[in-house]
Amino acid sequence: MATFLGTSSDDSLKGETGNDSISGLDGNDILQGFGSNNTLDGGAGNDRLFPGAGENNALFGGDGNDYLDGGFFNSPNITLDGGAGDDTLSAFYANSGNVLRGGTGNDRYLLPQGRPSQVQDTGGRDSIFVASSLSRYANVPTLSSGQAGLARQGTSLLIDVNRDGIIRAADDVVILDFFGASPTLEGAGFIEIIDGVSSTAILAANLTEDTIAGGLNALTGTSDPDNLTGTASDDYILGLEGNDTLSGVEGNDTLLGGAGNDSISGGGGNDSLIGNSGTDTLDGGAGNDFLNASGSLAGGDGDDTLFGSFSSTLDGGAGNDSLSAGGNSIVEGGDGDDTLSAGFSSGNTLRGGAGDDRYLFRASGLNPIQIQDTGGINRLDFVDFDNTVSTSTTLSLSLSSGSTGLGRQGTSLLIDINQDGIADPTQDV
Repeated sequence: MATFLGTSSDDSLKGETGNDSISGLDGNDILQGFGSNNTLDGGAGNDRLFPGAGENNALFGGDGNDYLDGGFFNSPNITLDGGAGDDTLSAFYANSGNVLRGGTGNDRYLLPQGRPSQVQDTGGRDSIFVASSLSRYANVPTLSSGQAGLARQGTSLLIDVNRDGIIRAADDVVILDFFGASPTLEGAGFIEIIDGVSSTAILAANLTEDTIAGGLNALTGTSDPDNLTGTASDDYILGLEGNDTLSGVEGNDTLLGGAGNDSISGGGGNDSLIGNSGTDTLDGGAGNDFLNASGSLAGGDGDDTLFGSFSSTLDGGAGNDSLSAGGNSIVEGGDGDDTLSAGFSSGNTLRGGAGDDRYLFRASGLNPIQIQDTGGINRLDFVDFDNTVSTSTTLSLSLSSGSTGLGRQGTSLLIDINQDGIADPTQDV
């Protein structure tokens, strides 16, 4: 288990092998887990938390307007706790068994269709969305077969989403303690929008009807190619299927392409752009952005975090960026002091660009990697799975069999990683 601590500034922290504790402290932080059983705590500030692939991860936003993501790879049993502030909690790509707590503030819940999650809320005027929209059946008081409806059972609000006329906890929505125990008592609270929710239990505790939130900027596309544009505020845009074009404009936006070859632009603000399946084109624009996709990723200005799949092209742009990609990818840091990770696959080309850059490699089992750098005082770190780091200054200067060594070939530096005593460009660095 490793512990990662941020600072009072805007930090970008990433776990390594699972069972990690990652705390951003103050500042607008980006926290990225790896594997299972991680705990991520954003602390104060407008943070973005991503658990990575794995199960049993817990994300705590803390104070501020945070974005908490349940994972990209059908991760089960995730806990998302927004804390104070107007938070966005997404279990869209997560599997079943998740718990989402918005905390105080006007929160947004983003849920998948047909995979049960539990929503526990403690205040504010909140909204719930799923991948495919349903009409808001506010004026359908019955539960007749064939239509979605609302009904009361004691103090609970029942929402028959699958339209079979029968309320089942595994298929529909139950909001506990929504109504008062008698006509003279207030109910637990108010959820402003319920849009297409299925297989979800909502536990409402001490919700209050304060002033209506001034505008919920959420757009959901269709299965066809969509062109969706946000506003100057913080937007949530979901493209779904089709080759979509999504633009966040200003604000701290969350843009999810869904299936298809999408074009996603964040614009100004600290944005989160996620391509999902397909070959996507992502442009973060100005701000400290988070990009995750397969295809072409451009961070733009700001301290960005880019994760690309296989055969992707990553360009951090200006700023101190963190970049990582799958095999056969081109990873370019651009201006600034960047961190470039070779990942676990072969065929990557890493270009740090201007600035004092850092290159991360596996300490064992390294696959062929090519480094092209254009300036600055740079550093090569070889990271073990036990979280220890071996810098390039510890490498042996010989190329004898069984040792790691350095050699020169023309103007190139050869690093014999596989320890066979032969500096082969197809096997070494």
